[in-house]
Amino acid sequence: MVFICGVSANQFWRNTTTLEWAFFVAMTAFWVTGILLIMYILHVIEKFHVIPWLLIEMIFCGTWSLFYLSTGIDCAVKANNPENQSTSALHATAVFSFFALIVYGYDTFIKFSGWKAGQLAQGERRVQQTQSSQKEVI
Repeated sequence: MVFICGVSANQFWRNTTTLEWAFFVAMTAFWVTGILLIMYILHVIEKFHVIPWLLIEMIFCGTWSLFYLSTGIDCAVKANNPENQSTSALHATAVFSFFALIVYGYDTFIKFSGWKAGQLAQGERRVQQTQSSQKEVI
């Protein structure tokens, strides 16, 4: 939604660093989150269980929370400039940036709680143990 609202701004605003930053944040979050979703659906995460997925996702979500905070503040400040006209797209971009901040912040909290508890990224890893018995021959 951040990307869509930013694209709906007029030509002047689309070429500013404010919306270029918003586009980068929104599209990177979209693609990385989509790739992670596909990896979870296809159970790729389970195959590479030695990688600390929860820690990686926690860092990603925390970083993008800060990025969405900066995007939301930047768009809100530029939208409230009295000299500018037609800034409703910037208002909407700011609102959806703050909404994305809340979502990614909550996901960061969930990932942090799971990481501290020692949980795995997906499901339970089952390890099969075999016992061998050897008889002593005298």
